[in-house]
This record gives sequence, C-alpha cells and structure tokens, in this order.
Amino acid sequence: MVPDAGLTGCAATGAAEAYRAHLAQRLARPVRLCAADTAAAAAAALQAGEADMVVLDRAAFAAIKTSARAVLAGRVSTDTGRVLTVALVRKTSAARTLAALTGATPIVAGTAPASKDVPMQALADAGAPVKSFKPLVVETGDKAGFAALRAGRGDLLVVTAGARQRACRSFDPKVDPCADLIEIWSGRPAATRAFVAARRMTDGERHQLVGIHIALHFEAPAAMPFIARAVPPAMALDPAEASALLTGAR
Repeated sequence: MVPDAGLTGCAATGAAEAYRAHLAQRLARPVRLCAADTAAAAAAALQAGEADMVVLDRAAFAAIKTSARAVLAGRVSTDTGRVLTVALVRKTSAARTLAALTGATPIVAGTAPASKDVPMQALADAGAPVKSFKPLVVETGDKAGFAALRAGRGDLLVVTAGARQRACRSFDPKVDPCADLIEIWSGRPAATRAFVAARRMTDGERHQLVGIHIALHFEAPAAMPFIARAVPPAMALDPAEASALLTGAR
C-alpha cells in the first residue's frame, strides 16, 4: 500500500502498473498495488496483516517501529546516496558522544554533497548539536581532512566510512595508523520515506524483495516514475537499515 503516489484504489495504470507487473513476474505470484489514504492508514494496514509492504514517512513509522522495519529507501542521485558516515575525534579529546560536541568545530573532506552535505545531515538526524557548531573547516580530500584533525584545526572529522577505512587500513595487524583517533559515532541520514515491512516477514522474503527493487531502475525503467512519486525524489532504491526512518539516537 502506497499513499500519495497517484493511485486510485487497487487499479494500477501507467508506471504503477509497470511496477506491479514486474514485481508479480519476479515473485511468480499475484501482486496487488493499492492506494492508502494516508501514511498512517498504510501503517495500520501493515499492522493488521492487510499488506506485506507499505511506504511510510517518519511519523507513521514511529507509531509501529517495534513491529516493523524499513527495507528500502530512495537514492536521490548517483552521487548522494545515504552514505555511511563516521565522526572521529582525537584520542586526547574528552568528547565520546555526539551530545558532548556542543560548540565544536567540524572538519569535512570536500565541498561535494557526498563529502559535506550528506555527512552533516547524518549528524543532524542523529541528534548532534549541529546548530551550536562553529563554521565548517572544509579540506580538499580525505588525507587533508585527517591531517587537519590531527593538527587541531577542528574538534571532529566527519567523513564517509569508506574514507575512514582507507585512511586507517593497515596490512600489519600490529600497526594501527589511526591509533591517535577515536570513532565516536557512525550512521546514515534518516530517510524521509521508505518501503517498510513487518518484522514477521522472513529474512528470505525480505532479501528477495530487496534484490528485485535495487535492480528496478535497470530491469523495469518504465516503473521508475511511480517509484519517484512513492519515495520522492528517488532515481533508484537502496537497501535500508531497520531504523532508517528514525531520527535522534538510533
């Protein structure tokens, strides 16, 4: 069940029918695609066992978060998916939680959205006191970002998990290139809307649905206008962690 995506009842047409037909073909069973009056109504239908997967916003998901989980979230561009972000501080820092960063100066590793906007949004969604932060120190690349943190030009470094892995990788188990740093948080930006399934769904069923949907933009491009309406402004779908629709500490 999907709210606000141009559906009327369970009569899918156009891009919605392309999506429904592709899902039915891949699952090898009948599929119904139905409208929901509101996201709250879709959540209630999932709770009642009247739907297997629904599209919810944050508020509707919060009401059923103990019995449901996010499954898929939209990717807004080829460059800015919900990138896993980490926050690092010097080992000498007293900060060990995001809450302890009030008034901090953050460092980022570039001006591209994936290096700056997405990581900073992830911090904000996690409940970090970003409104109290001093102006960003923007470095040109991951190496420069790590150097800036070590030099004390900021209080924390906010980078992608991939950047941290590259900078801290060692082929000698006795050597830790980042022994002087501590990761105090990792996470992704919260999704605004996501496909949600009940926790009673089996892992096999959920994994099958994820596999079908992450290839949807390749295998059924005619369905993508519907997906863009269902979880705007998605140009593709990515797997989502169970708590993807939650903000604050997760």
